[in-house]
Amino acid sequence: MTVVGSLYSGTAEVPEHIDFNRDVRPIISDNCYHCHGPDADNQKSDFRLDTRESATADLGDAFFGIVPGNLEASDLHWGIWEDFEEDLMPPVSSKLSLTETEKHVLDRWIEQGAPYDEHWSFKPISRPALPEINPTRGETEIDAFIVDRLTQEGLTPSPLADKETLIRRVSLDLTGLPPTLSEVEAFLTDKSPTAWENAVDRLLASPAYGERMALVWLDAARYADSGGYQNDILRSQWPWRDWVIDAYNANMPFDQFTIEQLAGDLLEAPTEQQLLATAFNRNHRINNEGGIIPEEYLVEYVADRVETTSTVWLGLTMGCARCHDHKYDPLSQQDFFEMFAFFHNVPEKGRDGDIAPKPNMAVYHGNTPAAHSALQDRVNEVEKLLATLGAESEEDFSTWLQATELEFADLLGALRQIPAPEIHLPFDSINVRAVPNLGTSRLKTQIQNPGKNDSSLVPARFGRAIKIGPGTYGRIASPHGEKFNSAQARSWLFNVRPPARFAGSEGPVLVCAEANSLRGYRLILEDQGVDGHYRLSVQIAHDIRTGDALEVVTESIIPKSG
Repeated sequence: MTVVGSLYSGTAEVPEHIDFNRDVRPIISDNCYHCHGPDADNQKSDFRLDTRESATADLGDAFFGIVPGNLEASDLHWGIWEDFEEDLMPPVSSKLSLTETEKHVLDRWIEQGAPYDEHWSFKPISRPALPEINPTRGETEIDAFIVDRLTQEGLTPSPLADKETLIRRVSLDLTGLPPTLSEVEAFLTDKSPTAWENAVDRLLASPAYGERMALVWLDAARYADSGGYQNDILRSQWPWRDWVIDAYNANMPFDQFTIEQLAGDLLEAPTEQQLLATAFNRNHRINNEGGIIPEEYLVEYVADRVETTSTVWLGLTMGCARCHDHKYDPLSQQDFFEMFAFFHNVPEKGRDGDIAPKPNMAVYHGNTPAAHSALQDRVNEVEKLLATLGAESEEDFSTWLQATELEFADLLGALRQIPAPEIHLPFDSINVRAVPNLGTSRLKTQIQNPGKNDSSLVPARFGRAIKIGPGTYGRIASPHGEKFNSAQARSWLFNVRPPARFAGSEGPVLVCAEANSLRGYRLILEDQGVDGHYRLSVQIAHDIRTGDALEVVTESIIPKSG
């Protein structure tokens, strides 16, 4: 509810009949509710003015705040007219005060029985009686109220606008676009009695009508194509935007418009479009900053749904009740968190940097569903083939290998004469340091981010190996003896056993690179998002800052060890 100030200055006339919502509520909400309103934490006495029951209650010791119809017995009357500052209401210390007219309004209200009324926004909508006016040019029912008020104010309506102005106004109102020259010409040359109706119908049938009307709804629903925090990453909410536009263009009834956005997934056998409509509740900002507490932002996301839904559909500032009972509206802090619990059922992540944060759904246009289905069938066929290819090819491979070894016996013998490696790091010992020293020419093996008792030397297939625990990875500092030169031919042999899970599920397990330019090479295991598998990436860089680098990624996936 928007609380407006009192209508009465010190010299305004007191109306004969007092209307609570129009005349009394603004006065007491502005000046009295802070101490005598719905907020339990700020109530200064048992006398409350926010409900008639509490305002007229017997508070003991012959104290009645309001006795309907009896000024002399009503303490409110005496309090607002008190001569002594220490007893005056509102208190002088509050910096609030009532005008003479406001005091007389409250007195007349008490004399008339101190009737209360619900705020207009909580009352059923009823059709008011039409004012009796003298129609001069076919006014509509809305025009009747306007003309009646103009008459009361001693004003007359403006002259009828010319047709060029009318077509411009209605085009901007309904489509947000000015009319084209041909549209103006068509309206000017249409001499029929329904020329205006024809122009309006044409604009309502335009796709631009839905786009224009959707603008206001998208603002209210806090729609955006980006995350809203830190880097403001892109996200793909535009299919929901298109749903809103289509709903306006289809003239969807507002009750259905509401149901599908708030509970489309709860309908019996919901369609894809009804599920898409519920993306209204995923329009909130989503954080992808590395240092946040995900649980904290899950709370923020749910609170956003409560505040947005209450503002858009109820017209209430329920967000105020997140921290305390509402000062003006009949909303408690308990009400806020009861509604919070209703919306706290989305299996999302507090930190999500994807363009389509989970949970999400695929939305197709045109013939893309059929194309996607055909491609998925092909993927399934290939996966089945891959599952049997290894076993079926084992015998053929063994036969080929034996024949190859016989055919290339001389070549294999020559290969076995290749000199020993220039650099051999058998991991006989390790130097555990939190920050590797890349500035020396000595060769040493280090562990980055070592954990307690997480790293040790263990027997391996070739000599000894470093066993690295969670949160750590290996780094070889300056293994080249001299500065890395990407023009030199090099060969490497790594023996790595991937763990079932390591730091962050993916990352470098071996780094031979300078600190700034990353000149050197890195061995990285990448999580495939497939349970139990990694992919191997080898990066060779001359200077990563200029893009002078090469990355080779395996096509096959590597099973994680148990």
